[in-house]
Amino acid sequence: STLPEKEPPPPCRGGPPLGMAVLSVPAAPKVVLIEMRGLEGIVVRWIQTVGEGSTAASGFRIKIEYFDAHGPMTEAFWAGIAQAGAADAAKTFRHPDSACCAGGLRACIVRAAVTAISEKCPEGATTARQITWDSQLYGVQEIRGNLKKHWERLERACREFTGSRQRESMRVLIVGGQHHGKSSFVNHLKRCLSGEADTPDEMETAPAGLSENTHETKSLSLQFGFFTFEFIDTPAFSTLNAETGEALEALLASGIPDGTRRKDFSKYGSLLRAPPDAAIVVLSSMDWLSRKSELQEYMQAISIKFKTASKGKVAFPYTVAVTKRDEFLAETQAPRPHEAMKRLLNEIRECANTEKVHMLANMKERSPWSSEVNEETFRLLSSVVTFAKNQDTQKQTWQYVWSHFCRVIVAVMAGCADTRRHV
Repeated sequence: STLPEKEPPPPCRGGPPLGMAVLSVPAAPKVVLIEMRGLEGIVVRWIQTVGEGSTAASGFRIKIEYFDAHGPMTEAFWAGIAQAGAADAAKTFRHPDSACCAGGLRACIVRAAVTAISEKCPEGATTARQITWDSQLYGVQEIRGNLKKHWERLERACREFTGSRQRESMRVLIVGGQHHGKSSFVNHLKRCLSGEADTPDEMETAPAGLSENTHETKSLSLQFGFFTFEFIDTPAFSTLNAETGEALEALLASGIPDGTRRKDFSKYGSLLRAPPDAAIVVLSSMDWLSRKSELQEYMQAISIKFKTASKGKVAFPYTVAVTKRDEFLAETQAPRPHEAMKRLLNEIRECANTEKVHMLANMKERSPWSSEVNEETFRLLSSVVTFAKNQDTQKQTWQYVWSHFCRVIVAVMAGCADTRRHV
């Protein structure tokens, strides 16, 4: 269910009489990129190709169509056509909302069709490509105002947690594979909870392809009104073998000091320290598409660890944050991109054994923001807090402390009785 990359060329006008050789037509260009540039519009880039039996183009015709992001792509709400010369390889189009909506842009699907033309063949071969984006927010006030709309949901969940647990704080593990965006996700949460879109990164991140930056646990405390979140960034769990599985079990069962490396989780974990209240698994949507079979097994294995934490005595609360929503929408060529996104999320829900799977993008410093991403972020956080309210991960800690205390008391009393007998 994807758009055809190339449309066959129609017969050329002014061709030879019937029975004579057919004039060659310009080969379909290759659309390399549709680049979103915010309020400035979009840039369409292409490469001219000359195949066997074809001729070089003397120019190009570029047609742009804007569709509703959630519609079937049957009727464009805006369209435009431009011409380009044979030496050209790019064309810029202004966004139709740019004149009236300085604070942001609506969600769109944009289809660009590039046709190679010549003097003898004005209707040559066409190549089409599309790009989809969520609504875009650019102004600082617009971003902060939109974030505030979603704060009430989380505030309500935090008050319910406090009423149930009698404390105004919670600790959340951030786990996931290498380069899935764990540290970027924590930086994103900082911006969402503070309402400051331009705040600098707190956690160091590494570009894909380089080595992992997070080698030990790192905590970041964030204030949200009266409530305090402590997010614990962890070293990558790219696979779950015997060693990493044991390390994850230690993370879920006990308190791990900040700065502990993964190989030392079992050594430094202590039941006298309370374990985290919940976990968020960070999973890249683009990795899911390219390594689906491997990540299906990974999510199934990690969900079992959560469901059977503390040696099967605790169902550890967790949700899944699927990152790179913006990249997924930009790359998919499905005629209904958001339906394709729903199908992807349903696949992950089945493997992760939870309905609480949310797709978002990690908003970076000085990047445009999205109302849809803001909403998904606060839905995810609210579900994490609610799950943690309903499932006490610390009950095993208190049971251990109480049983240990009772054993000590019994031993002391037995010692006293023995002393009295000897006296």
